Amino acid sequence: MTAKDADLVIIDYGVGNLFNVQRAFTLVGARTMISKGREDGLSAKKLLLPGVGAFSEGMRRLGEYGLIDAVRERAKSGCPILGICLGMQLFMTHLVAGEVKRFREPETGLAYKIPQIGRNA
Repeated sequence: MTAKDADLVIIDYGVGNLFNVQRAFTLVGARTMISKGREDGLSAKKLLLPGVGAFSEGMRRLGEYGLIDAVRERAKSGCPILGICLGMQLFMTHLVAGEVKRFREPETGLAYKIPQIGRNA
């Protein structure tokens, strides 16, 4: 499968659980591919930027694969891009001008309690 054939290209920059993410999208009927390739990122219909770990390591790896400019170009073109966990932090802080806001209850304006899923050291 090529990026042009896929509904979603999952960006592999070495810091995510890609196969479980891919499996979830496949289960709901999406044609997906995992890629480190800059050209795949540039020709994708939709991009997914997953990630777990340190911000600096994520940015370093995106740079190693030449993906920083590819993600920026796709964002400027209006391509839908989803960031998960570290991917959203990278996306909204350094790849595209944006702001991350806390979820708020529409009626009251109070912050939603967001569950922490994981473990504490």
